[in-house]
Amino acid sequence: MDEIYGYFPPSAMPPSKTPMLTLLKQARAYGLGCVLATQNPVDLDYKGLGNTGTWFIGRLQTDRDKARVIEGCSRRHGRGRRPRRGELEKRLSSLGSACS
Repeated sequence: MDEIYGYFPPSAMPPSKTPMLTLLKQARAYGLGCVLATQNPVDLDYKGLGNTGTWFIGRLQTDRDKARVIEGCSRRHGRGRRPRRGELEKRLSSLGSACS
């Protein structure tokens, strides 16, 4: 689902939020995948992000985008150890540009 921001905002409870969380939880339980895309990481709800197993992060255009991704990854309850904020910031800062 592209441009998910309107369906999965980080605030309030729009009618679409409960079905989206259910979809993510049930898909994960049965080993299925969902692809949710947005151009702005600030647009997504953390409950939804917490129910995703893999994040693909493209170009982060602003420091705020980078900070939000670092915050989300630091909070995330995944398998194994959670990366530290400094480690995440160093990794994100070292990524090169795909476009020259």
